[in-house]
Amino acid sequence: MVMPLGSKHSPETRRKLSEAHRGKPHSPEHVQKRIASARATLARTVRKCAWCEQEFTPTSPPQRYCSGQCWNAKERQKPYRQQSGRHRRSEFVSPDEYERMVADQGGKCAICGNGNGASQLALDHDHKTGKARQLLCHRCNTALGLMQDDPKRLRAAADYLDKYH
Repeated sequence: MVMPLGSKHSPETRRKLSEAHRGKPHSPEHVQKRIASARATLARTVRKCAWCEQEFTPTSPPQRYCSGQCWNAKERQKPYRQQSGRHRRSEFVSPDEYERMVADQGGKCAICGNGNGASQLALDHDHKTGKARQLLCHRCNTALGLMQDDPKRLRAAADYLDKYH
C-alpha cells in the first residue's frame, strides 16, 4: 500500500485510531500541548494590518488589525446604520455626520454627560421610524433599549428610585 507523504499510518489505521478516540476527552496534558502548538504557530505568523498595511504578529487567529487605533479608524469609516423593524434598513448617518454630532455634543453622552469622545458613543435612534436621535454612552443607550424607549416606563423607574433615595 502507498502511504501519503508525511503520514506514519495508512488511511485504514488512521480511521481506526480516529474511531477509537471519538467521544473521549483529551487529557489536560494533550490540551496544553495543542494550545502551546497553536500559540507557536501563531507567533510565526505575520499579517498585514487591514487598515495601515503594516506587518504585525497576531495574538489570536481572527485578528486583522495591528492595534486598537487601526481597528477604531476602520470602524469609523463604516456608515452608521440603524434598523427599523426586524431587518429592514433605514436611514444611514455618514461618518462626517457622526463626527459633527460628536462635536455638537462635545464628545459626551446626551443623557448623562459622560464620555471620552466618539469611540465611546453609540448612535441612538427611534426603533419605530429608524431616525437618528443623539449620541449616548453604552449604559444610557442600553437603559433606553431595556425600557423599550417608553417615557412612561422610564418615569416610573425614576419615581421608584426617588422613593428609596
